[in-house]
Amino acid sequence: MAVADEVEKVLPGTRQRVIASEMSTPVTNTHYANYHDGEIYGIATTAERFQNSSILGPRTPIPQLYLTGADVCTPSVMGATIGGVLTASAIANRDFYTHLSKST
Repeated sequence: MAVADEVEKVLPGTRQRVIASEMSTPVTNTHYANYHDGEIYGIATTAERFQNSSILGPRTPIPQLYLTGADVCTPSVMGATIGGVLTASAIANRDFYTHLSKST
């Protein structure tokens, strides 16, 4: 069964309001993003990823070249957001993450 069929059962009339929908699979990710195992994020999400702090973070060995997004921190939309905050912090040499955490 398609996801749309299940949503329609719970929320009748939803299907007629959908203008467009899209689906992807690990094969799609391999084709378009060149992720060899079909993963949806660049760096593999393994224990080693989080134990090896040298591969995480916004700084690179190249001066003034920074990384951002999910691969800076942790995979997910929220991980990409946090990655952006960490990158901005590194560029500005300020701790925006702690500041934002305290303001909520």
